Amino acid sequence: MGVEAEQIQYCENCKEETLHKTYEDAMEITYRCTQCEEESEVFKSFF
Repeated sequence: MGVEAEQIQYCENCKEETLHKTYEDAMEITYRCTQCEEESEVFKSFF
């Protein structure tokens, strides 16, 4: 089961701060820019 949220964050593609939809599950966090639809993932490390 994951958690969805929205947050303002810098987009490398747009070169400005934009609204991102975030989705977090047990293994990773996915960020998707609402302007350009660029998606990035951050894998969680438990070490």
